[in-house]
Amino acid sequence: MAATERGWYVFPLRTGSKHPALHGADHCDRSGDCRDGHRIPEQRAVSTLTERDRALWAKHGWNVAVATGPSGLVVVNLDVPKVDDKPRPDEWNLPGIHDGFDVFATVCEQAGHPVPWDTFTVRTPSGGTHLYYTVPPGIQLRNTGGGRGRGLGWKVDTRALGGHVVAAGSVVDGRPYEIEHDRQPQPLPQWLCERLIPFKSRPRRVRASTAAVGPSCRPQSTGRWNGSPPHRPDATGRCTTRPVRSDNSSPVAHCPNRTCETP
Repeated sequence: MAATERGWYVFPLRTGSKHPALHGADHCDRSGDCRDGHRIPEQRAVSTLTERDRALWAKHGWNVAVATGPSGLVVVNLDVPKVDDKPRPDEWNLPGIHDGFDVFATVCEQAGHPVPWDTFTVRTPSGGTHLYYTVPPGIQLRNTGGGRGRGLGWKVDTRALGGHVVAAGSVVDGRPYEIEHDRQPQPLPQWLCERLIPFKSRPRRVRASTAAVGPSCRPQSTGRWNGSPPHRPDATGRCTTRPVRSDNSSPVAHCPNRTCETP
């Protein structure tokens, strides 16, 4: 199994499905791996399969899930719109934004960094993409969904600690997950790692007074913030500036001071 050969932790998914083949909490008899309490699939994932395991997986035709947390991975899922999707958020209802690819590219551009495409990549049956990255030692990233919490935006999800992705070679609805770029996963860029760190893991900042506003947050004579969209903090001090386009083609950056807490 290619995933375990890379040292990744895996567990089985039901045949032709994305759902775990392992029992859930409601059907746990507290025996075997669960003798000390129910363990979720990620906790029961293994990086080595015995011959018996391989025979069992082959017999049932199970799909394979990569448990991202124990594998030291964060996977960025760039999804595409579905027929039954909810309307896209207003902040991403922009010309040139069609799917997770466009959103991720815009997030990278707004941050002033190139898009880190050159990593292990899997094409999903729906036409989406999974970008695999390694997580720096000592850093714990959580799952994100869309633009909620530390999420990157519409149609961009991430899977890290507590999550999993369907591995290449698995088949769902008769269509396979296929390797699109076969190379070792690259380290998650530092700026992206900082962007995804959960709020509770981030160091607490002291709210600055107006007199202590740093140069990157000082209002300019144009009424804008260093030439970028206006800095609009919410009640918690987080910047709520949305991506806008000055010429309907190239997005301009968010407020340059993403962590500024000065209203």
